[in-house]
Amino acid sequence: RIALERAAAEKKEVGVDLAPVSNLTAAMDDSDIGFVDTVAGKLKKRKAVETPEQIEAEKRRREEEARDQAEREARRLAAKLEKENDKWKQVWPEGDLLQCYACIRCYGVGICEWVNSKHQKVPQQNHPILRVPMCDACYIHYHHEKFAVAWNEESGKMEHDSCRCCATEGDLIVCGNPEYKCAQAFCQDCILRMVGQEDLDEILECDPWVCFCCDPKPIEHLQVRWE
Repeated sequence: RIALERAAAEKKEVGVDLAPVSNLTAAMDDSDIGFVDTVAGKLKKRKAVETPEQIEAEKRRREEEARDQAEREARRLAAKLEKENDKWKQVWPEGDLLQCYACIRCYGVGICEWVNSKHQKVPQQNHPILRVPMCDACYIHYHHEKFAVAWNEESGKMEHDSCRCCATEGDLIVCGNPEYKCAQAFCQDCILRMVGQEDLDEILECDPWVCFCCDPKPIEHLQVRWE
């Protein structure tokens, strides 16, 4: 329409009769020039012919369909999760073996929930590497500590300055695995909790000692596992 009007203006300058063009542009509408109805146009037409009750009923129908679809998806996910849980389940140590094996004391103040509750609060976490039970407080402390590694001239390899189990300094025993040159270290308190005094005495006399990261067999009965 704009193009026709512009052409008409140009024709006016040269003295052409504009009456036919003006009648043509005045009579044209969207359908005459082949416009396709848009979604907004269709919605506008539908609202013009539908009553408010019909529009509200359609809105409720769409809401119910969306709610039903969400419920079906939730049931599908729940059934999938239940099926996976039937396949795998976590098995924790039982009885006296269920305790926090990373009990720590910072500056003389104990933060281990299992110890502070007098062994009443059951550990809910498991060690990220050793997979032995840990209480929440010791788990958080472990992930906030930075394990520094330094070169040891005597051993000729890199060694950690903190216990891999509780992430604190103490009387450390460094792994002496000659195959991997492991840098892990464990404090005697954590070793005592996990394997007992007799095995600790053997570890102190053993040279080199292979740590629980390289050989976890001594603590397999304490580990949280999936079955």
